Amino acid sequence: MGNSAIGRGTAVEDFKVKASSADATPGFLDGKVDGVTMNVVADQLVSSGGLKFVSVTAVASINSGDIVIAPNKKYHVVFDFVKATNQDLQIAFNSTVGAASYAYSQRRLSFDNPPVEGNLGSDSSTHIFLVNNVADANHVQGIFTIDTFKKNTDSAFVSGEGTAFLSTISKFTRFQFGGVFLADTTITDFEMLTPGGTLTGNIYLYEYQLA
Repeated sequence: MGNSAIGRGTAVEDFKVKASSADATPGFLDGKVDGVTMNVVADQLVSSGGLKFVSVTAVASINSGDIVIAPNKKYHVVFDFVKATNQDLQIAFNSTVGAASYAYSQRRLSFDNPPVEGNLGSDSSTHIFLVNNVADANHVQGIFTIDTFKKNTDSAFVSGEGTAFLSTISKFTRFQFGGVFLADTTITDFEMLTPGGTLTGNIYLYEYQLA
């Protein structure tokens, strides 16, 4: 790391980051380089393979609404919700919810002794299902990646994990999931949704800076 550079050729070990003030400009870090206080654009700190913040979406509805993304990109998504009713958590692309639009798999492992495992999946689904039967008024949180580099006729790939309290087994559970949007189309957006009730929380979107 000693020869790496940040911004205008400043070595990593020479860059001292101090806590940003509450009114600091979003997207900037307060820092000192060789004793001189300066604002450093966050983008300058993003190297190949790093993450760039794109957006945050506040949700208080049955779905998040369309969150804009683009083709030929890789994204990282962080979510944290409280669900008002016992329902599933899903992902859709380009507002597409037709039959046979998605394929997915889901693996669940309860926080128990011994853990109870469950598996679900489909090669012809209306959505990508992250997790099923999240209990009323409980948190569901996790992370996933979205890959919009088109492969053959498939437009987007998703892979991630999270935790939730499931009504079917009355246990906290870790879930892992993966899925693909099967449509031969150009990706414009995605949304997170539930079949009923309300999702309350936030979705944070980041873009991988690929070489």
